[in-house]
Amino acid sequence: MLLALSGYRANLCILELINEKDKKNFQLIVLILKVWAKSLCGCLNNPKNI
Repeated sequence: MLLALSGYRANLCILELINEKDKKNFQLIVLILKVWAKSLCGCLNNPKNI
């Protein structure tokens, strides 16, 4: 949980550093990474699904 919060804060800092045009692209990349991480965790928790 703490790691997730620190990652979220890091994302906010990065969003502030990049310009408006890149914000949507960055949010899309973050969303893709979250979905990928969730599916990876699911595979690790259930090895039979691989």
